[in-house]
Amino acid sequence: MAGRTNEQRERAIVELFAAAHPDGLRVVEHRDKPDATVRTSAGGIVGVEVTELLLPDDGRDRSLEGVASAGIEQACRELLGPSGDVDVRMPCRPASWAQVQRWLAAFRAWLDANRATILERGGMGRGVFPVDDYAEARVAHLRERGASAEDIAEAESALAAWSDLQWLHVHAIHLADDLNGWHVLGTGGTDHFADRHEHDIDAIVVDAVASKIAKGTAYTFTGPLWILLRSPVRATPSGDIGRRIAGLPGINRIAEVWLLDVPANTIDAARPPTAHRLHPVVT
Repeated sequence: MAGRTNEQRERAIVELFAAAHPDGLRVVEHRDKPDATVRTSAGGIVGVEVTELLLPDDGRDRSLEGVASAGIEQACRELLGPSGDVDVRMPCRPASWAQVQRWLAAFRAWLDANRATILERGGMGRGVFPVDDYAEARVAHLRERGASAEDIAEAESALAAWSDLQWLHVHAIHLADDLNGWHVLGTGGTDHFADRHEHDIDAIVVDAVASKIAKGTAYTFTGPLWILLRSPVRATPSGDIGRRIAGLPGINRIAEVWLLDVPANTIDAARPPTAHRLHPVVT
C-alpha cells in the first residue's frame, strides 16, 4: 500500500512540475528508473527522477497535520455551513494520531456548543479553542492551601486533559460567502510543517542529489536525466547551492537538477507551485 501511495505521489509531482516548468513540459510516460519521461519544448525526451526533501519525522508530521486539517474542515462544514476559514496556531508538533483524534473530538464538541454564537456574528465568528479554564492555576492554588489528595488529583487530571489539546490553537473562525469551501489557515510564528528546515535546506538538497546520483547505475534510461526535488517547506536554498551540486561526484550523469516548491503545510493556505533550476546555474 505504501509503495502504491508513493508512486501516486511521484506521479502527481511530475504532473505539477510539467505544468510549473517555465518553458512547459509534456509528460510522456510514468515508469521506473527514472520515474517519468517528459518532452521538452524543444522536442527532446528527458528522464525525470523524483525525490522529496523530507527528514525522518516529516512524513509522519505531514500525515498527522493532514488528518487535523481535514477534521477541522469537516466539522466546520457540517456545523457552520458551506464556506469560511479557520485561523490556527501550532505551538508544537502533534505527538500521535491518537492525540490528533482527541483534539478533533474536543474541537467538534466545543464548536457544537458555540455554534449559535459563531453563526450570529456573521462574517467574523470569532472563537478561541482550546478554552483556557485556568486549570494550571487551580492545581497550584489547591497545592498551596493544602487541599486533599483527591481534589488535587482531580484538578491535575483536568490540567492533563487541557494540556493535551495545546499543540493546536484556533484563534478565529471566519464565515464568508465568497470562499469555495472551508479553509484552514496558519498564523505567523507557528511550527507548521512548511516553516521547518530554514537553516539546513542546503544540506538536505545536496544529500538528496548525492543519493540519487549514487543510484544512477540502476537507471535504465540512456538519454538526458534530470533530478526533480520536491520541496514541501518555505525555506529556499542559498545562492551557493549550484556550486555545491556541481562539485558532487558523478554529477556529470545528471543534465539538470530542479526544485519544485509545493508547500505541504496542510494547516495553511495553499500557494501555487513554482519550479527553479538549481543545476546547472543560470548565468
